[in-house]
Amino acid sequence: MKVGLGRAFARVLAGALALALCAGCGQRGEEPAESAPAAPAAASAATEPEENAPAASAAASAATEPEENTPAVSAAASVAAQPVESAPAASAAAPAVPSEEWLGSLVRALECSGLSGYSWEGYRQIDRVGLAQFTFYWMQQEGLAQVDENGFCTLPAQEFEAQAARWVEGLPEGWLREGFNWYQPEEDAYRCNDVLRYDRGRNHLVDCTQQPDGTLEVTYTVDSWYGAGPERENRLTLAPHGEGYYLVGQESVYLDQVDWCAAMNLVGVDYDFEDPSQLTNDQLTRFACWVVESDGLTQGLELETDGEGATLLPVEVLEQALALRLGEGYQFDPTAIEGYDQATGTVPVSWGYGGARFPGERERTQEGEVLTLVVDYYADPSEQQVASTRFYRLWQGQPGQWKLLAAGPYTGE
Repeated sequence: MKVGLGRAFARVLAGALALALCAGCGQRGEEPAESAPAAPAAASAATEPEENAPAASAAASAATEPEENTPAVSAAASVAAQPVESAPAASAAAPAVPSEEWLGSLVRALECSGLSGYSWEGYRQIDRVGLAQFTFYWMQQEGLAQVDENGFCTLPAQEFEAQAARWVEGLPEGWLREGFNWYQPEEDAYRCNDVLRYDRGRNHLVDCTQQPDGTLEVTYTVDSWYGAGPERENRLTLAPHGEGYYLVGQESVYLDQVDWCAAMNLVGVDYDFEDPSQLTNDQLTRFACWVVESDGLTQGLELETDGEGATLLPVEVLEQALALRLGEGYQFDPTAIEGYDQATGTVPVSWGYGGARFPGERERTQEGEVLTLVVDYYADPSEQQVASTRFYRLWQGQPGQWKLLAAGPYTGE
């Protein structure tokens, strides 16, 4: 068995996780927002755009220079794509703190791509689908790409990957295309879909602090889908790179309990049990994999892949995940997982995406450190028709550090 993981867990509508054994690409069928705020257009500080270069976005005219407080993001990168190894080093002098408009576009791009949904550090912990969607969001904003009447755009692989390399330091050539269905090998191109249509304005910039070395610490929130305040709060780190910034890492500093339960429901690890001892080894494995991904437990690890592209995950990381998010009493045997390698102590893990759930909190009861939630799930939030209702019993030792004690269908008792 290959245990599946997914990325962007807290984006309950579309960027959610799904285990590979129950995976399938979910469709986000939302209508495009009437207008998406434009990101600052890129411009070269020394040269005028070539006549055949893609047009810049409405946020800046090709005839004007960028504002002093807005980092220029090179729109010409798609025309003059350079290998990752030759990417320019960070400027000796730190760029000015970006404008609120640019930062607002940045956090919306993170949400639309699903990168706002989990903690990560470096490209190895960023989902390929998320990075591609983030990249295409900015290309759309800057006028470097236009979708057709069906919401698609085909871009040469070299051009698209050069744009992605603007945002991630050390991105290996060809890494983005591995196991990703946007990449079309027969055309050596990416068939991208409209990312701007996912922009629903759920993100809010809280704070931006610049360190002496130019590094930015950006704090932002993501609204909950069920309308009860923030779903999560993230702290994003950006490093200066030329006239722009690299995505360095992100830490989730707050996560709402209902959205946590809804993500668990979405990815297929929302099991029925009154005590953790009732969970099977397979269920424990799947649950652990989801926790590893949603809590970013692979940060700082150098993970290898097998011949089929699956990540070889150390079993101690799975054990850590269970101890972090599940109550006591379970019996977990990692050696019984299919593909377990005794010599390396690893199991193969693959990646995937899920569909959509729309949660709504019905009630909550707190008894000491035990919180009981009753959550309604809607097939369509516009219809307000409840598809199912479940309960969750959580133990809260510290704020944000809860463990699952029980879950199942809600019977009204």
